[in-house]
Amino acid sequence: MPQRFMVLCFPALLKRQADGRYLILNRDRKPLGTATWFDCGFYQALEAVPVGLPEMTPRLAERLSCFGSNSLDEIFLYISTCNPLRTAANMDAYLKRLRLLARLKACPAVSPAG
Repeated sequence: MPQRFMVLCFPALLKRQADGRYLILNRDRKPLGTATWFDCGFYQALEAVPVGLPEMTPRLAERLSCFGSNSLDEIFLYISTCNPLRTAANMDAYLKRLRLLARLKACPAVSPAG
């Protein structure tokens, strides 16, 4: 079912970790491609390594957020109410956010605290 693929494999949430790096999570708040719930301590065993996003700023977070929030702690790219599969407008908005995200530099180093 296409919707399930999207839930599992498309980024829905950037979750900032204590060291400033981000876990990229699916709609179920699990590492991309993961269907089973795991404690946060198991993420690294799954090789869902947090990435540094040194270009992340409150302004960029606001542009990435489906809510327009400038919080750096949780950046929601989509949620149920703006599910990209529901309407063409939702999909267009999500793809614009992904385009911004895709252009960022990602590294294992710690992101600047904001």
